[in-house]
Amino acid sequence: VSFGVFAIQMIMVACVMVFFIIRGEIHPVWPLLPLAVPVVLMIGLMGMSVGVLISSLTTKYRDLAILVGFGVYLWMFATPVVYPLSQLGGGFLRQAVLINPMTAPMEFMRFVLSGSGSADPVYLIWSAAFTVIAAIFGIMVFNRVEKTFMDTV
Repeated sequence: VSFGVFAIQMIMVACVMVFFIIRGEIHPVWPLLPLAVPVVLMIGLMGMSVGVLISSLTTKYRDLAILVGFGVYLWMFATPVVYPLSQLGGGFLRQAVLINPMTAPMEFMRFVLSGSGSADPVYLIWSAAFTVIAAIFGIMVFNRVEKTFMDTV
């Protein structure tokens, strides 16, 4: 069922994109479109890594589950999803948001799909490095805690 819902959502996104491209309101950067696939995979790996880490820690520390919802909520606002990075100006707040490892992939996807935004390779490399470190750390914590999963549950 979830794959069908995902497929319907992707078809709807594609239809909306085509509509705005035909109207000339957005201008995708077609040469960079193939680079969007690894960036989407990087976003997925980051989500999986953080999810594995949190699920491993919540088996031992049950109260962490309460904080996760609040943390994800804060992380969403610290990532320029519903607002462009250019709206922050050039001060301290912009630098603080750029440290967020999800900012560069979101801005890159905004740049590739709509022609607005920025695509800074330095921050994309930072995001990729953070993703790899989070994946390694998440797997290490999971392997350490998995032996006691049945005892805890």
